Amino acid sequence: MILAVDHGLRRKTKFDQAVARVLESGWGTPTPAEIKARQQAIIAQADLLDKFADSSLSAMVRDQLAIEQVFEKLIRELGTKAPDALVSGIAHGRARTRRQRRATRILT
Repeated sequence: MILAVDHGLRRKTKFDQAVARVLESGWGTPTPAEIKARQQAIIAQADLLDKFADSSLSAMVRDQLAIEQVFEKLIRELGTKAPDALVSGIAHGRARTRRQRRATRILT
């Protein structure tokens, strides 16, 4: 019985020490500088998307890999989610590109 109590106290002590370490180091709340850096990174990716949006359809097809890399960075590295309207627009653009490719194949 004494061993079980001793073991329980040791586990509680280890837990309390772990909690104290977390409280000392903070909960990982970003600093104002980190928040600003993240915002600037998101804005930079948005600027790239604007550049792609202003280009022609053929340029978008050519730059498809670069566009996907921008979304990859926004989603995975910066933890953002694309709005539904943007996702729908991309799906519409891809469908339009496929139709254009089929029409080109039929004509040639």
